[in-house]
Amino acid sequence: DSVAAFDVVEHIPRTAFIDGRQVFPFVQVMNEIHRVLAPGGEFYAITPVYPCLEAFTDPTHVNIITVRSHEYFCGSEPAARAYGFTGRFECVEARLLDLKLHFSAGSAVDHLRSLWRRVRGRPRTHVLWRLRRV
Repeated sequence: DSVAAFDVVEHIPRTAFIDGRQVFPFVQVMNEIHRVLAPGGEFYAITPVYPCLEAFTDPTHVNIITVRSHEYFCGSEPAARAYGFTGRFECVEARLLDLKLHFSAGSAVDHLRSLWRRVRGRPRTHVLWRLRRV
């Protein structure tokens, strides 16, 4: 019904070369997320967002995400099809937030839903995605 990724997508390379062939690991992960979700299931993600320092500080951040990166996987003809994306998501919401908010006990999805309700007028360091499988 749902997949959650906290501080994950920024660590997945956008491109790689395997046996001399270019592959797109981030697109492959988005394909896998789409595959495992039931129709109508939701993908929740939080990741540092460009141009905030949090996006660049960790040397293992190899996939810098912008406020619009999710759009490549959404709509009737997602642009990521050019790179092998076979699914389709609808953007329920994409929102900038400050991840320094305190988390309460509960599941990952509960954390995201709680953040959704509480973020108002704070500095924005991360982006939160809520994408629905079409």
